[in-house]
Amino acid sequence: MEEMILEGITSNLEAGNVSFMNTDFASMGMPMIIFWIVVMIFEIFCSWKMFEKAWVAGRKCLIPIYNLVCYFRICGMSGRRVLWCWLIVPVIVSYFKLAKKFGKGTGFWFGLTFFSGIFVPILALGSAKYQTESKE
Repeated sequence: MEEMILEGITSNLEAGNVSFMNTDFASMGMPMIIFWIVVMIFEIFCSWKMFEKAWVAGRKCLIPIYNLVCYFRICGMSGRRVLWCWLIVPVIVSYFKLAKKFGKGTGFWFGLTFFSGIFVPILALGSAKYQTESKE
């Protein structure tokens, strides 16, 4: 078995039929990069709008780590929770509190938890209003 594999490799090397990249995937490279750049710009835009709805300067969403501190404050939680972000529980709790702060229910919390790429833009671009005192 190994001999057959080695023979196939050596014959391909001798014939010059070696390609390190499949041309089908190579042709998708640039459009995929452009697609993901557009998605990232859209997510940043939505974060900016969500911060502004909560009366926080939108530019604060661009600063690493500090954006999480502001995010937890928007959710009505202590900014020190950033230290515990490596645990999944504070993030799930923050999604629940974020949904409540924007007047949404448990179903929206579920959407934020599992489909945040869809539900954060709904919060940011939709008609939801930030409530300083949420009904918990």
